[in-house]
Amino acid sequence: MPEPNADRAKQRSQASEAEDVRAGDDRRHRISATSCVTKRAWGSPSHHLIDPSTGSPAVGPLLQATVWAPTCAEAEIRSKDALLQGEDYLQRAPALLVLREGPVLTNFHTWERAA
Repeated sequence: MPEPNADRAKQRSQASEAEDVRAGDDRRHRISATSCVTKRAWGSPSHHLIDPSTGSPAVGPLLQATVWAPTCAEAEIRSKDALLQGEDYLQRAPALLVLREGPVLTNFHTWERAA
């Protein structure tokens, strides 16, 4: 028979987690990853991120992309995708993008969590 204190603790934990989600603490996107074209570069415009459509280093308006995901592997993939997609990525998931000209774009204030 379960201990009454254990049941109460579990109920408090579940209530606390539900409150965290209502307050905007979305546990589904806790891992972040950043990809950029300024590190692992060897001359302009050569760097490690290859555009699959051309087979050459990606050329675009972004220097850096930081994204969030449920797992490390997914965050790493998403950060590279965001760097390749550019500003359009902001329509799909939470991100922080640094443009070559200097501005920083984010969608934290408008991004709606998926149910």
